[in-house]
Order: sequence, then C-alpha cells, then structure tokens
Amino acid sequence: SFNWLPFTPNRDFRREPKILARAKGMFYYDPAGRPIIDGSSGLFAVAAGHGREEITQAVSRQLDELDFAPSFYRGNPPAFLVAEKLAGILPAGLDRVFLVKSGSEAVDTAIKIALLYHRARGEAQRTLFVSRERAYHGVNFGGLGLSGIVNNRRHFASQLPNVPLLRHTWLAENRFTRGLPQHGGELADDLLRIIATHGAANIAAVFVEPIAGYRIREAQRATLTRLSKAVHWIGHNEDSHAWEPILEDSEHEYRHIRVGAQLVDRKGPLADRELSVFKVAMQEMATELMGLVELPAREQALQLAAQLDDFCAGVDIQIGVNVISQGQVFAGTKLRALAESTGMVMDSAGRFARCDDSGNVLYVLVNQEADEFSAESMKTLSTHGVTFLLDVPRVANGDRVLTQMFDLARRFAEALNGALVDDNRRPLSEAALDPIRQQVTQFQAAMAARELPAGGALAQRLFS
Repeated sequence: SFNWLPFTPNRDFRREPKILARAKGMFYYDPAGRPIIDGSSGLFAVAAGHGREEITQAVSRQLDELDFAPSFYRGNPPAFLVAEKLAGILPAGLDRVFLVKSGSEAVDTAIKIALLYHRARGEAQRTLFVSRERAYHGVNFGGLGLSGIVNNRRHFASQLPNVPLLRHTWLAENRFTRGLPQHGGELADDLLRIIATHGAANIAAVFVEPIAGYRIREAQRATLTRLSKAVHWIGHNEDSHAWEPILEDSEHEYRHIRVGAQLVDRKGPLADRELSVFKVAMQEMATELMGLVELPAREQALQLAAQLDDFCAGVDIQIGVNVISQGQVFAGTKLRALAESTGMVMDSAGRFARCDDSGNVLYVLVNQEADEFSAESMKTLSTHGVTFLLDVPRVANGDRVLTQMFDLARRFAEALNGALVDDNRRPLSEAALDPIRQQVTQFQAAMAARELPAGGALAQRLFS
C-alpha cells in the first residue's frame, strides 16, 4: 500500500484492513454497507454528525467563492467572521483568535504563545510544560513532546525535553464510579510535587482537566472565612457561553473561574492583611486544583480600595422621615394595619419594608424605640414614634422614591394623629423636602458617573 497510516501497525493493517467507506449521521459504513457507531465523533471533530446537508452546502458555497487564501500579510472575510463569533462565546478577555487547521497545530501554537507571553513579561525562564501520563496532545513535535503515551515519549519526547508528568488518574478501583471517586485523592497534590522539584517560576503552562464547582468552593474555604469582606465566585459555563455563580453543591465543571474579594463595604476598605490572606489562598487554590492564577498587584488593589471607599463615604446617606406622637402613643396593631394596607411587608430584620416588583427594598419603616417589629409583638406593642428610612445608594430613582415615602409618611401622620418631623424634631414640609430631593439627585448622578448606578448590583454589594 502507498498509504502510510499514522499510529498504526501498518503491516498488520495490510493483512487485515479496516476500511470506512462512507458516513451518515452517527454511523460509519464499511464497504459491505455494515453500520459502525462513530462513538468518538471521528477524532472528536464531527460532533454535529456526518453528512449534514446544511454543512455540505455551506462548504460548497465557500469553495465556489474562495477556496484558499494565504494568511501571511493577507486576510479574508470568513476568517474574521469566525474569529468574531468565537470571541463572542469565549470567556471575557479571551478575544484574540489564532485560527489553525487541527488540534495538533493548536497545541503547538499554544506552546509557542505561552513561551512568548512569558518572555514579553520578562520571565523568559518559564520554559517547562507540565503534562500528564497517558495524555495525547497531537502528532506535531510539540504535542508529541507533551504526550504521556509511552511509545510517543520513547521516540519523540526529546524534541521537547524535560516535560514533568503528573501521574494519571485512570485507577482500576475507580471504574464505574459516579461522581467524585473514593480513591486517588493524593493525585491532586502531584502538581505540588512537580512545583517543589522544578520551581513555580520556571513553569510556562500546565495541561489540566476541568474542575467541578463544589471542589472550587471547597478549596481554601477555611482560609477565606478569615476575611471580613464577602468573596464572590463565578465560573464560565461552556454550554451556555456565559458566566454564572458557582453554587455550593454544583457538580458543573469549569475551565475558567473568577474569585473576587470585595474591596469595600460600609465597614471600610479591605485591609492589607486581608488582601495578603486572599492572594495566598488563591495561589494555594490554583496549586491544589492544578490551575494557573492571575492576581492584581497589591499596591494597585489597595489604592483602588481606598479610592473607592472615599467615594462611597461621600455619597452614603440615609434619609429619615419621622412620625411622632403628640401625646397618645401609637398602637402596634394600628401600625401593622396601616403598613400592610399600603403594601409594606414585615421582614426578618424587624422592619416593615416596601419593595418594588423585583423584590428590591425601596424604603423601610422602623420603630424609634428599642423593640423591633414582629408578628407577635405587634399585638401588644406601643410606641411614641416611627421612622421611614430611605437608603439612598441602594435605591434607583431616589428622588421619586423619596417623594413616595414622604407622601406615605404624611398619610401615616394623619391616620395616627401624629406629627411629621425631621431628625431635629422640626416640622417637615414639602418645601423643606426640596433641597433634600436635590441632594439625592446629585449623589445618585455622581454614582452613575462612576458606573455604580444607585440600586444596581454593585451598589447593593458596596453599601452593605
């Protein structure tokens, strides 16, 4: 035979050839017409199935219009179109596409890009690539050098010397296991062994597998509980091509994750000590999960936290409108009836809350005295005053909401025979409300200019 097949005992093949004559759908067919299930989608390249008419037509149209174009110093519309579509579904930040013709070429290109990336960053000593036993990475020299297949390494490994190998995870005792197997946990520490031997500063890239969501959340959990700020976890779902929260019990696997320590809340900025704890935890998590981590510079993060805290402090106001008794106390039963008749709902914090259609709190009603509101206490509670409270940074359209809150407070004052006053116990009129409304508008405009719209998700986090 003139045709020399790759990775094939060619003498054996000539004695007993296995020929695939045609294909359709999920089947190959031999020359006798017998179907053979294509369980590996060709070589993982025909996931849409064989013989798809729409694909055949699209290829035919392209061959008629432009069958080949060189990519050196030249471009062509379909290449830019496919790059744009890929960038649209890849994780944010992965928006440069280098088109190749095969997985083998992709692996070799990835090796070259990794080496050049580190060289451009002044870390040219990063030349080691970590792979895994029994791994297959294509038929080009780079992929063969990374290969963990014994015969490939015997003949070609010297072309990419000194590739440390993680031990393989194909353990016999884990066969037919659903979910996380019981055996082989120690293999997760293999990268630590390689890093200790060769040094993290010398490693250019590691070829690893996706990580289940619950393993990501479990990694460094104890360490991160030492932080006073919230930690947010999101992963890129490659099925929906979108970032999503990583749930505590999620078994979904992610190749790209983002973990954020909140820089600022109402307690102040993230402290230097806590930032150090977070960065060490992220580095150790990457090592534990055999991944790579990118972290912001310490001084830059601390400076950003301080600047953001200063800004937040400047716009963080709460506006209270008080309804006080003029002799006779307010009965809890009447307060509850008034609040519920206007759509307010008692919450777990001991307040009545008015919410929008999405469940976001617009303003709350609180007791001026020590007792919180509860379903049981309202039966016997009495108070000399209540306060309507608007948390300006956490509410969109604050000027309109303030007007609504003031109107409701006035109705309460009339129904309870009380007086409407400000925090200094001075009578509060519509005219006195105008400068307050202007201040709310001014502060919320400043937040919008900072791309922190009042009431938005970021504002809800920062002003918590």
